[in-house]
Amino acid sequence: MLRVHVLHERGYSWQPSATSYIRLLLPLYHPANASQFIVTNGMECERADVVIVERIWHPDFSMEKAQELIREAQQYGACLIYTIDDQLFSLPESIATGIRNLTGFVFQEELLEAMRYLARAADGVIVSTTRLRETLLPLNGNIEVVPSALDERLWEWGAERSLQTAPRDSARKLTLGYMGTRTHDADLKMILPALRAILEEYRGRLELELIGGVAGDEVLTELAGLPVTSLFPELDREYMPFVRWLKQRVHWDLAIAPLEDGPFTRCKSDIKFLDYSLLGLAGIYSRVPVYVETVRHLETGYLAENQVDAWYAALKRLLDDEALRRRLGENARA
Repeated sequence: MLRVHVLHERGYSWQPSATSYIRLLLPLYHPANASQFIVTNGMECERADVVIVERIWHPDFSMEKAQELIREAQQYGACLIYTIDDQLFSLPESIATGIRNLTGFVFQEELLEAMRYLARAADGVIVSTTRLRETLLPLNGNIEVVPSALDERLWEWGAERSLQTAPRDSARKLTLGYMGTRTHDADLKMILPALRAILEEYRGRLELELIGGVAGDEVLTELAGLPVTSLFPELDREYMPFVRWLKQRVHWDLAIAPLEDGPFTRCKSDIKFLDYSLLGLAGIYSRVPVYVETVRHLETGYLAENQVDAWYAALKRLLDDEALRRRLGENARA
């Protein structure tokens, strides 16, 4: 069998990051592949037929470290694959700040040059979207697109949760929710006037719950005095416990996914749609390429233009129409 060794990007406590689990470890270790691969993973290179190295990979990542890895892979006669799921070579400052706060990685030119070198020297590159492939083709002509997907074993429904399909208790407040890594300040700022207006209009009947999402204080300061809860669960440091926590904790009526339209965001994948859909949630998504290619407007979600008035109208329509919310949530999960 093929021996595959994964050099995963570290998350907290030196454990694999959520991206490592979603795109590499869960798929490769999946029972469907048990007869295909012998898989190992860690932070240092080992003898294997294929070595897959992820994104920034090592906390001491540098040009010297990248060159050392190339030599080791060649020594083992391994096929070296570089994998990346975001356009990390041209990060907006707000995203770079959020990643630095989360991981400690500082995107200085030395780090970026080491990443470029590894992408160029690898036998091939795996990316998550066609647009990301197009931006990286100057570095490597052998690039495969593998869309992001979620492991069905983590998202099977058990006693811990029921789908959002039963008619809601009219006495209960509506809950609007947003979930994401703490790199989305700019996305939420884009629709802040709409959020403020809708929370004021539905005061006493609506609350907003944020899970992660923001790195700074500006968004929460702008929403001060409104019914907003911000959660930063410790479990977000480990992907699989976080998914279990999410299934128990999230019982929203409506989820939102605003996303700025720019060179960085156009390369992103639709993983937030997958998360929300597997939770059985109706969602409002920015009408940008990443979601336009996945979400069917008013069938599996609501696509809103990146304008305050459009987001206010979308929020009001979905909050006022329980039947539409239920239908969108059911269709999305299906």
